Amino acid sequence: MDKHERGEGHRQERRCAQTYEIKTNDELIRFVADDVGEIFPDVAARAPGRGVWVSADAEILAKAVSGNAFAKSLKRKVLPNADLVARTTIALSNHCLDLLGFAKRSNQLIIGADKALDFLKDNDAAFLIEASDGSNDGRSKLLSRLGNKAEQKLIGCFTMDQLSAKLGVANCAHVVMRHGTFAKNYKAQILRLGGFMPLYDENWIRGLNQNTNPHEMREI
Repeated sequence: MDKHERGEGHRQERRCAQTYEIKTNDELIRFVADDVGEIFPDVAARAPGRGVWVSADAEILAKAVSGNAFAKSLKRKVLPNADLVARTTIALSNHCLDLLGFAKRSNQLIIGADKALDFLKDNDAAFLIEASDGSNDGRSKLLSRLGNKAEQKLIGCFTMDQLSAKLGVANCAHVVMRHGTFAKNYKAQILRLGGFMPLYDENWIRGLNQNTNPHEMREI
């Protein structure tokens, strides 16, 4: 046992139970077991007890489930269900949505196409959050305002209903997040979700900048 495996504490690095790579907490997801040995995702890393850390990647988690890497880490009999990848995806998505609700209360969001366009006239956005089922017209106008930075700032994996319910705004389809400490922390959370689902439809930004990797989010 090395220093990365002793206790929970408040370390900033952990060892992935499947790949054995040492990564930062922001690159991993914590899992815990209940009394009967069922494994649950603890995406906020707050649940009591000993946790198992696995890379924020759907393929790696699937391998951890099939090989039951959790039992080895916890040193007890546990039974990860076959749907753990799907449940983890939902948990990460809900976590990111919850954080958007907090961002609104903290005045970190500009909501609505007109307000967002007006903001982007003189300001740079940390993120542009577009409803996955929103209108192409409104989305295209905002993406064009971002120019060749759109690929690194675009989040489009939430539906209009999800955004509306969390932000308390009817037909919510266009949201801008301001730069700041919150946005820097949010980046880590949305990138974890990106290990389980596409963060946006690449057709939205096709042709904007062919020389930029759409999966690479720059420092914000």
